[in-house]
Amino acid sequence: MKANTIAIVALLAVWVAGPSGGEVGSEGRAEMAPLAADPPAAPTVRVARATFTTGVVDREPQDSIRTLSNDNVEIFFFSEIRDGSGATIIHRWEWNGKMMAEVAFEVGGPRWRIFSSKTLDPTWLGEWTVLLVNAAGQVLSRESFRYTEEEPPPPTAVAP
Repeated sequence: MKANTIAIVALLAVWVAGPSGGEVGSEGRAEMAPLAADPPAAPTVRVARATFTTGVVDREPQDSIRTLSNDNVEIFFFSEIRDGSGATIIHRWEWNGKMMAEVAFEVGGPRWRIFSSKTLDPTWLGEWTVLLVNAAGQVLSRESFRYTEEEPPPPTAVAP
């Protein structure tokens, strides 16, 4: 839309002033300048997979979790990006709505697997979210997990 608006303004300027700044054609009409082609569209980056996991081996997540107890202090966020060669992707880690970390990646091919990790303090209980964001700040994907207090072990029965 912006490119079309600029092109219309440029055409009006040519029509009012003439193609060379004031010369008008013999019939009182300005000659029209050719329109510039619209710039190519930005590549469409696609998030094929995004998950929290307790480990990544050979660039693959070992599991997919939505809840983690605080006896675990490290978690990974894995994502697979498609059609994003040359793009910058950011993993933005948030805890209860507060940004805790950002990790930026340069996508090096048409299928690119990336992961970041976070060491958690056992007192940081609650909702954790990772936003996958492009360089323009557009959110491409959002995933969350709950960090919960470790369940106490069940009481052991005492033999009579």
